[in-house]
Amino acid sequence: MILFRNLQTTLQNRAFLAVFLLSWAVFLVGSNRVGVPPVDANMRADMARYIVETGVWYPPYFDGGVIVDHPPLCTWLIAVAFKIFGVIDFAAMFPYRLAAALCIILVFLCGRRGGLSDGWSLAAATIFATTRDFVIISAQGGIEPVFTLFSLSAFYFALPGGRPYAGAALAGFSVILAAFAKGPPALMAFVFIPFMFLVHREKWLKRSLIYLASVIAGAALWYLWIRFSGLSWYWLRYLNEQVLGSAVGGRGGTQTLDPFYFVRILGTQYWPWLPFLFYAVWVALQKKIGFLQLALLYGLGFFCGFSLVKWKFWYYIAPAFPLFALAIAAAISQRSQEWPKLTRLMDNDKFPTGISLFSLFVVFVLSVFPVTLDGDYVPEVRAFRSAIVNSAVPGPVRFMAHPSDGLNYVMNGLWYFHRHVERVADAEKFRPPAEGSWVITSAAQAEKCTYVWCRNPQFKMISGKSALFLVKP
Repeated sequence: MILFRNLQTTLQNRAFLAVFLLSWAVFLVGSNRVGVPPVDANMRADMARYIVETGVWYPPYFDGGVIVDHPPLCTWLIAVAFKIFGVIDFAAMFPYRLAAALCIILVFLCGRRGGLSDGWSLAAATIFATTRDFVIISAQGGIEPVFTLFSLSAFYFALPGGRPYAGAALAGFSVILAAFAKGPPALMAFVFIPFMFLVHREKWLKRSLIYLASVIAGAALWYLWIRFSGLSWYWLRYLNEQVLGSAVGGRGGTQTLDPFYFVRILGTQYWPWLPFLFYAVWVALQKKIGFLQLALLYGLGFFCGFSLVKWKFWYYIAPAFPLFALAIAAAISQRSQEWPKLTRLMDNDKFPTGISLFSLFVVFVLSVFPVTLDGDYVPEVRAFRSAIVNSAVPGPVRFMAHPSDGLNYVMNGLWYFHRHVERVADAEKFRPPAEGSWVITSAAQAEKCTYVWCRNPQFKMISGKSALFLVKP
């Protein structure tokens, strides 16, 4: 009954309504009208479609073969979405967008549990919702929103204010789910949560033991699944290739040790909030450890941890952004005498009302004019989709004589054409097989093509900078 009353009070809260509308406006509205972007989103969509078509949930298959990838949680969530909505673009992106929207709501709840007012908790959620990099990676279909959701859930459950023992158990369960989404980066959450218990001191030893028991229980279930499913061989490959291999040599040997890589990313892209983050660090150094310091340390833990490895992808520090937003809001609220006008705004009901009205306006605009942030540079692939999928021509689609490097075509084509896209290095020597072949080439060459295979095409279609041919011997 107490839990129900607390939930009812939260749902009736004006600030909670504002953060709900904000999360909808930023991540969910218009998601039924955007496609699946390359590269990672295409890959996992194809992996999840294989699950639905074959019933084989693990190991993951991609483009006809087993692929060493991250743990399967994200792919499984997409497969579940396919089961519910069908194998469509919306379902392929829904888990990422839903996780990102839930992260905004969870930032608000973390702020309230950490002692911030409703206004300042909503301010933290607003800061997070306007963090450029997190919005983009959520729209592009990266694992980060799902990983961030569970790493932030562990932080929320470890904060005082709820049922201490249940919270400890749920924090451990969240760490396991974070690991099941992205693997080793969950170690940051695993180490930090007992530190939070120690700082708060209240029943810290028992809470730590319950937390560890929860993590061990989750890890034991994971191990038993590996052991009795006969998948030990695959997880050994994952350990050697994906974890140890990339940690030592980088992804494909292309990354090098650069501790200041993410510092530069933060400096160039975390605007307009970067000065406020510096302010939060300055305030944190002047006070004894509390919610502000914990949020800041947890966020900086992810930031510094990724800075010291060879994986250099701008979106890896996404888990730090909700913690930075909480730290900024906590710092300004603690020094409210220095921000009198802003403090009065946060304590005024007009603030959540304004956020709600703005969010509804965004929902209306994006419902009519959806904005695509997915980085899809080859929309012509979708134009070619119907012709290729509905044809009886077997075999792969050939990609050749095109100014693009082809990676986006290969990945997009795999999802939209539901068949392999094969890059042909020498267009002059290509000869179509007896059953014919679909060929994607440059639109500029379509009208003046001198190759043997394109002189008398059975079908030709031009879209954007690409041309589609159906050719036979």
